[in-house]
Amino acid sequence: MTYRTQLLPDEPLAGYRGHICFHLDLSGPSEVTASLNAGYTLGDSRAYRCPRPFIELASEITGQSFLELVRLHSMWPLLSAVKRGESFQQEDVLLATEFGKTDLFRTSRQRAWTCIECQAEDLAFWGESYWRRAHQVPGQIKCPKHGVPLACCSRGLINTGNPDHAEATGPEELSTREIQGNVWIDAFVEICSNILENRFPINQVTCRNRLLKQLEGIWPGKSPDERTYALLEKLTDVFPLAWRSDLDRTLAKVKLQGYSGPVAFFRGSNARLSTMRLALFMLTAFDTADETLKAMTELETSPTALQ
Repeated sequence: MTYRTQLLPDEPLAGYRGHICFHLDLSGPSEVTASLNAGYTLGDSRAYRCPRPFIELASEITGQSFLELVRLHSMWPLLSAVKRGESFQQEDVLLATEFGKTDLFRTSRQRAWTCIECQAEDLAFWGESYWRRAHQVPGQIKCPKHGVPLACCSRGLINTGNPDHAEATGPEELSTREIQGNVWIDAFVEICSNILENRFPINQVTCRNRLLKQLEGIWPGKSPDERTYALLEKLTDVFPLAWRSDLDRTLAKVKLQGYSGPVAFFRGSNARLSTMRLALFMLTAFDTADETLKAMTELETSPTALQ
């Protein structure tokens, strides 16, 4: 079977590249790009000196525009949200940077995730299984369609083949009823999914100011640092350790003392947080996905500069 010339619904670019890698019997991403360049450049020696990147080749193969591939088939809209500030128009500019090019294929998780039931349906309908972007959303531990625990494997396997060949298994520590039914985890995944699908730009300055105001309302008798520590303590109470460790290894032990990154951010330094970490702190303070999304994405007429 030759490789497909179309991406399937919600298929990430990295997964499509892995599909091509598998069907051409290649060793990895670099060989895929080299092979496709060779196929397109026979007789044109100039192209060998300036090989085209995979995203450009994929656009030509599938007929989908560059921005369509980025918006519908990568994690980039989520990963770049805090770097795009408050502008939906910054995509072209940011995508031209080294960060933009790299993040088109970057996964937002430490492992690659898949649903065994989705695999069975895909094999019956498409004749093959494929990776889904929705399963790679940070913190996602159950299939949005089937509601069953997701299975996982080494994240490098998404680059070399289809998920039914990856021998993925469900991690026991994330498959318990307590964690699978945790409403805080569900709310966090909902926030990240909304940012990803709607390409919301996030202004960290605005978020920080709203977060500080919210913390002042929750703990009016505490000092600013005490409010930060109270927020971190609440975070460790509502989000299980096993889930936090999978989301971000540095969250396995959240510091409740000292000048950690979050404390520096709340104190007003130039410290910056990732989209996922910012969403986690905002949700811990605002309690619901709706209120958190509103606080993170509602634009101000003239945002206050970081003091």
